[in-house]
Amino acid sequence: MPFDLKLDKELKDDAEIRNLWLESIHIRDQQQIFKKTNEFYDFIIVGAGTAGCVLARELIYNIPNINILVLEAGPPNTQVNDIMRSPCGFPSVHRTSETDWGYSTEDQKMPSIVDPTKEVLNKGFPYARAKVIGGCSTVNAMVYM
Repeated sequence: MPFDLKLDKELKDDAEIRNLWLESIHIRDQQQIFKKTNEFYDFIIVGAGTAGCVLARELIYNIPNINILVLEAGPPNTQVNDIMRSPCGFPSVHRTSETDWGYSTEDQKMPSIVDPTKEVLNKGFPYARAKVIGGCSTVNAMVYM
């Protein structure tokens, strides 16, 4: 499929999705609500990290009468969350299955600077990706770049 035709199809699909979303916003009072929870949400934000929480706040302040659901995979346990607020508590929550997804960087083979005919292996290391309210900024011991 040529690039222009593929782009044209993607733009048409995008326009159709936007139109369906706009229609659902305008007629939401006439729509059938969820049978299980009896709640209707205008936006569902997946992830209560820094970006998810800020997005929820901005939507609430800028759109009147809006319902937002923010989902987070992590525990609601306040004891775990209290430990994470202190930089010295970092070792107790880092790399635990309850608060961290357990990702690691990949091993990398690179040519040696000393002897270009040989390779050097840089081992992977743990890469904190949190599943808690506040996201990775909550479990990274206040480290930033």
